[in-house]
Amino acid sequence: MRVGMISNRDERDIKFASEAQIPWAEFIPWCPMSEFLGLRKDLEGWLSKHKVGVSAMGFFNRDIINADAAKRESDLKDVREMIALCKDWKVPVFMIGAGKLEKDQDERAALKQSIEQLKRIVDDAGKHNITVAVYNCHCWNYCTTPRHWEALLATIPQIRFKYDCSHSYYDGRDYLSELRDFGKYLAHFHVKGCIKAEGRQVYDPPAGLDQIAWRSVIGLLYRAEYQGVLSLEPHSKLWTDPEKLRYPGLRHAAKYIKSLLVEE
Repeated sequence: MRVGMISNRDERDIKFASEAQIPWAEFIPWCPMSEFLGLRKDLEGWLSKHKVGVSAMGFFNRDIINADAAKRESDLKDVREMIALCKDWKVPVFMIGAGKLEKDQDERAALKQSIEQLKRIVDDAGKHNITVAVYNCHCWNYCTTPRHWEALLATIPQIRFKYDCSHSYYDGRDYLSELRDFGKYLAHFHVKGCIKAEGRQVYDPPAGLDQIAWRSVIGLLYRAEYQGVLSLEPHSKLWTDPEKLRYPGLRHAAKYIKSLLVEE
């Protein structure tokens, strides 16, 4: 297992990653794809200059089953363009959600649509040896539980998952049992600390300053023979602001998570 981080689209972040010995960046564009592609040459230059690789890329705000055909096709076009960029950059993992479940929408019908679209995406990415990972975050995605993952695996055996313990924890499920049962299907992993009180989310500090049982998490990832990147995710305003605690927080999380890894 290797430690990486979700990066901003600027040289400051990439330079920090290199200097902090976090040699794997991850990009999740919340902007139009055209804006992200407009930074392509700059990003390529910064990554090369600072010797940082890219572990994963994807979208957390594209709806592959949108009822609006024009919007759906626009989002699917972005997906195709991002997979092409993953191919060019030799990025091994592409992340996407199963789509947004609208109010009163039948979940079985939605799941059928999601499977149809995900099959196409998996086939497209597979031609370039890129693994498609459905994330377990709720952003434009309703496939966040074991029953959803079982349904996806039953019809798309090649599908994999990007896992973040915080989503299960805040939803009141057992993230350790999910890692026990689905760890072998993970292609990417987000390391995000989280704290709740009286059953409700408070905020998300770096790993090691939170309530997740990281020792057990790492132990279960070893059990699953996970060999991917543990991507640090700065979250909450205090820990994402470069002028506040973004970089000290990332250093702390990297040091803490590395201390749990077995040297080989």
